[in-house]
Formats: sequence, C-alpha cells, structure tokens
Amino acid sequence: MAFIKCFSKIMEKSTCLHGIYLLLSILLVTLFIGCDSNKKMEKGNIAGISQNIQNCEEVYPFKEGLALVSQNGKYGFISKKGEMVIPCQYEDALFFSDGIAIVCQEGKYGAINKIGEVIIPFQYDYSLKTLDCLVILNQNGGYELVDSQRSAGVFSFNNSGIASFSEGLAKIFSDGNYGFIDTKGNRVIACQYADAGTFADGLAIVKQNGKCELIDKKGDLVLSSQYDFPYLNYSEGLIHIIQEGKYGFMNTKGNVAISCQYDNAFIFSEGFAVVCQNGKYGFVNTKGDLVISCQYDNALSFTDGLARVCMDGKYGFINTKGRLIIPYQYDAVGMFSNDLAVVVQNGKYGFINTQGEIVIPCKYELATDFSEGLAVVKLNGKYGYVDEEGNDTFLKANSDELEYSAIDNAITNLSSERYDLVSCNGKYGIYDKDKTEILPLYYDMIWNTIEDGNNDFFIVELDGKKGVVLKMGTTLIPIEFDNIDYSDGIYHGFFEVEQNGKLGLFDKNGNNIVPCQYDNVQLNQTGYPFGIFVVRQDDKYGCVVNGEERIPCNYYSVIVTENYIITSLDGELNPRRAMDISNKHQVYDNGYRISEDGYSIDDEITRNMDDEYFSSDDNLTNRLLQKEKEIRSAVDELARLEESPSLSANEILKIQLLKQTIVRNYDEALNIAKQSGDKDLAREYERRRDKTVRALQMLKR
Repeated sequence: MAFIKCFSKIMEKSTCLHGIYLLLSILLVTLFIGCDSNKKMEKGNIAGISQNIQNCEEVYPFKEGLALVSQNGKYGFISKKGEMVIPCQYEDALFFSDGIAIVCQEGKYGAINKIGEVIIPFQYDYSLKTLDCLVILNQNGGYELVDSQRSAGVFSFNNSGIASFSEGLAKIFSDGNYGFIDTKGNRVIACQYADAGTFADGLAIVKQNGKCELIDKKGDLVLSSQYDFPYLNYSEGLIHIIQEGKYGFMNTKGNVAISCQYDNAFIFSEGFAVVCQNGKYGFVNTKGDLVISCQYDNALSFTDGLARVCMDGKYGFINTKGRLIIPYQYDAVGMFSNDLAVVVQNGKYGFINTQGEIVIPCKYELATDFSEGLAVVKLNGKYGYVDEEGNDTFLKANSDELEYSAIDNAITNLSSERYDLVSCNGKYGIYDKDKTEILPLYYDMIWNTIEDGNNDFFIVELDGKKGVVLKMGTTLIPIEFDNIDYSDGIYHGFFEVEQNGKLGLFDKNGNNIVPCQYDNVQLNQTGYPFGIFVVRQDDKYGCVVNGEERIPCNYYSVIVTENYIITSLDGELNPRRAMDISNKHQVYDNGYRISEDGYSIDDEITRNMDDEYFSSDDNLTNRLLQKEKEIRSAVDELARLEESPSLSANEILKIQLLKQTIVRNYDEALNIAKQSGDKDLAREYERRRDKTVRALQMLKR
C-alpha cells in the first residue's frame, strides 16, 4: 500500500503519529482496534458485497456506510449494498470521516465527498483527517488547516507536528515545545511545555520545568504536583502518579486517592484499573480497594462489564466480581463489540458472544472487530467480510464439487445417521443430513464423530496433529497430539491422547486428568470413577489422582479395589503404602493423608488398614502377584504385536494364544482372590476379568 511507504517518509518530517488506522486494522489485528460504529448490517447485503469484491485484493472496515477496497493496485469505495460507488482509481486512500475521504492521484493528495466529487484539489504531499478539520502537510513542510467546504487552505502555519483534536483543541509541537491550537488554527495556548497530553474533562496534563501540572483550556494552571506523572492522559478523574518506582493515583485536586504501592498501573475504565504487583495483575476500584487480587499473568481493562485476563498463556474473560465467565482457552482475544469479540484459537480467528459461545467458527486466517455490522476476515489468502450471523463473502463450493466421502468404517467412525464427512480441495468438514455446515472445510482429516447428546465430539487432524473439537469448531482438546483414541467401552468415555510416544487422558469437559507423560494408563480397574488412574512409566507403576501424580511410578504393581489402592515394591506388598478411598481417606507413604491443607500423619488409619487388609496368607499374596506379572507380560506382548503394520501367520496365531493366556491368568487370579476371603478383592478381579474379555473381543486381530 502507498500509505505504508509514505509513513516512513512522513515520520522523518513530523513527530505527529498520523492516521495509520487503515494499516493497523488489517496488519495488527492482534491489537484488536475498536470500531467507531456499531450499526447493524442489513440482511441480504452480504450477497451483493460478495459479488463485487471477488476481484479485490484488499478490503477494509466499513465507515459511514462505505468501505475502502483495492483492485489492480488502485483504491475505491463500495457501499453496504455492494455497489462500487467510487471506482478503484486512486493510488492511495483513507477511510471516510465526516463525509470526507483523503485520496491520492498522480502522487498528490486531496479529498473527495461520498459521491466522488473533488472538494480539495490534488496539490499536497500528504494529508491527515482529524476530528474537526483537515490537516494538510504541504511541500514546504508546514501545515494548512482546510475547512471541509473549502477548496483551498484557509489557515496556514509552520510547525514540526500536530496531533488530532480533542474537545476542540489539538496539541502541536513547535520550536522544541508543545502547545495547543483550536479548529480555526489559533494558538490558544503557547508552545511552552516540555510535554503535553490531550484534553479530557476540560483539563490536560503538561510538563514544565521538571514539574507535572494540570491546565484548563485557557492555559491557566489548575494544579501543580510534587509527584511525577508517568502517563500524560488520565481517566475518570484520577491521574497516575509514581513515587520511588511505585504507582498510585491522585485526583484532579491533588489529593492522593490510591497510595503508591503497585509495580505498574493503567487507566481506569468502568470504575476499575488494572494494577500489577510481583509480576501478577489484578484490579482496583476508584476507592483504592483491590477488588480482584493480583493473580493473572496479564489483564486488560473492563469493557461492557467484562475484562480480558490471561493465565498460562491462554485468555478468558472475568466479570467485575472476578468470576471467570469465559474459560482460559484462547491464544488472544479482542474487546466485545455488539456482544461479539474476536478470538484466536490454534492460530485461527473467530468470534464468541458474551456467554463464551462460538458463534462464528475459528477458521479465518485474520479478523478485525465488527464495524457497522461487518468484520473484515481473511480465508485461504483472500480478504472478505463476515456478518454477525456468520455469513461471509467467500463463495461456497458448488454442491457438485463436494465429495460426500464414504470413508471405510474400519478406519473411522464417521458413518452416522446425523452427519456426513465432506471433502473439497483436500480439506474436510462435517455437514448434517440437511447439508448444513457443522464443521468448516478446514481440516486435513476428521477421524471420528462421537455422538453424545447435544455435545457431539469430532476427532480432527491438522498439520499432522490431532485434537477434539465441538460443533462450530470450538476446541475441546488442543490440536497438538500425535494420536487420540476414544471408546465408551475400552476407554470408559475418556479420550486417550498420545504425544512423543507417551499417553495421557482427557475427560469430556476437556480437562487433562492424566498428564501425557506415561507409557500406559490403565482403565480396567475401579479407580477411575474416583479420578484415580494407575499409570506405568519405565516398567514401574504409580497412581495419578485428579490430574496429579500422587503415587510415583516406583512400584512393581499397583492394585485398585473398591476401597483401597495397594502398592507392591520388589514383589512384596507394602501395607503402609496404601490408600483408603472408601470414605475419602487418602493415605500414602507410611500413613500420610493428603488433604487440602497438605500432608498430615494418621497412623491409626494406617494401622486399621494393616489389620483389615493384610491378614491374608503370604503364599496367596505371592501367587496373586505372580499372576499380575504374567498378565502384564502378556498384555505388553499383545500390544507390541497389535501395533505392527503386518504380521506373519505365526504372529497371528501368537495373538490368539496371548488372548487366551490373559483370560486364563485372570481366571486364576480371581480364584486366588476368592481363597483370600477378601470379597472386595474378589469383586475387583471379577470386574477386571470381564472388562478385559470385552476389550479383547473388540481387538481387530
């Protein structure tokens, strides 16, 4: 764009940050620039716009009913009806503001109105539209203020810089100092300050002779402060102050409202300000109360009652009570506009509502905030628009281009009464039987559909990695795993994930209940309803409880019964390393009970467990351990053969023998458990045997 090239040249001449909103809206969308207008988009217009922008290289947000577009390197404007009201004929252009757009022709800048009439001739090197008038940089390096109804400059002055108008006054920089002019070009406040902010509530912050001051619109001194002002702007009647490296606030009368105690602080918005302490962020109110503790890795101001906060690299939203309204699941988030906010997930952009629901799938390569009912989006390298209902300007593939794939059900579980796997141009999506899009044509493969009432799940693949998404593309499990398996029978409704050869588990709510770091996760024991999972690592067993490894993988065997978890070390049972789960008692490591308050010794529980559980004959115990060892050895060998892409006739026969060996050993273990007289242990082995038989029957080979 010509504006990008022009920007560096202008900055050499001026300290003024001119209107590069055009550039920021598209190239820096991660900053999520807010939009001036929230007008609703009329239904039906999206189709007209779609037809007229198919040959456009760039499109930009709508302002005052018109949007800037480019075609063949030239710029023009389209209406919300899709009409090209001003042809693409200009070398450069800015948005319309107050009915005027600055455009460039043959290297010179002028201005046009909404019907394309030239109202300021093309005679300037560069131009910038402010809030109340036009500011033109002429060939002599000075400025001319041009009234919107005039065809030539009406006020001229030489300066090194000028900012936008605020409350009728604009900050200018001349002869090394700052001052202010009005919309007529009159210098109402002389250039005498070392620095200055913009006016708000009739006051502006200035710096002079090393002191920070407040002045009114006449330039009269309102307040002189002993504190340093780290920022030149203020909000809601409170000004940032800094003392001995700590931040606080004072009011416009000079009284300290919030003492200097924070490592950083930001402007107030909706009665709250973000503050930082010890590297964590929270919120204070205008009384100075820390109403939301400093607990977040990052935080942004409140907008419409919600604030964006970050934990562990993911963003969510909280309300003014500090309650998490939208979970931490996004890589970046924007502000809400018309109850919609841009979100980024797995590198793709979409939109959520204030309830956290994905209303426009995260399928775009880029997205801006909504402006006048439309947002600019990018898909497959092309720019377009999407409305608030998710209708976009990208032409849909014709029905005869869509391949309703009959994928072999041995490879996938996509055969469904509700859904079809659809592919086009090498990308896959999900459509229902009414040909309504459920998942966009975005994924490299979709391996499974898991119908679970209203919360249907889809195992997807993208760039060689797998994850789980819900309808509309909401991510449940990040798309970052080498493999994901699911079965109500084998996995008891959990997702088993694999990464770099290690396994873990997620539940249906997307919670990582077993970290992905184990060689094996056992689901054939009774512990999983309690959030207890036996895991194996480097040929040793341990236990994960509610997502944390609470029994390390140091043991020869781990047995879970209805009431206890028992570990064995070097082939011998360790009665003091047991866990009573029957009444929420958790006893580990020589009688330590795990509680919310930490570790506390309870030897009485341990002694009771010793007497109750370990009165059985040592010979029976050793025989049971031997069966466990034989079962584990057979299972490991069976798993190795099952993973082989091709098998010999002898290996196929061996698989059948291993299955028989596993079942026989479980039968023998059950008999040993019954001989011990422990009914709980017997029931546990009976349950394990039955589940193992069902699992073996489901194996392909």
